[in-house]
Amino acid sequence: MRSGTPVTVFGEGSQTGSFCHVDDLVRGLILLAESGEHTPVNLGSPVPVTLLELAEAVIRVTGSRSEITYEALPVDDPRVRLPDITRARELLGWEPEISLEDGLRRLAASASSREGAGRGAGPSSWHARKPVETADAAEPSD
Repeated sequence: MRSGTPVTVFGEGSQTGSFCHVDDLVRGLILLAESGEHTPVNLGSPVPVTLLELAEAVIRVTGSRSEITYEALPVDDPRVRLPDITRARELLGWEPEISLEDGLRRLAASASSREGAGRGAGPSSWHARKPVETADAAEPSD
């Protein structure tokens, strides 16, 4: 991100997502495994974040000079992704504790330390949503 690589947002970025830090999810999964509960329990963040807000937060947290670019929204892209974590709260006493910005800071710090260790930081560019590949692109040629 610091190199100024553009951040791609699909559509206007108004579709919402649920972004939960892996530490919160692991804690929830451990509580669920230890609970003896055998019916579905949703884990995730109940705080809706637009993909444009996510892109802006990534740029802010990383101190990047990246521009946000916009591409066409895929037709089948869900407009809202938001879990109902009522059962997790009631049965497990669980809810996420790490905010989006804190989680992004942790991710940026981890990526920086990985780059410093010569292991790479993962994807070369950040995307708020990756495009869906078509079946034609996946067909092997004979």
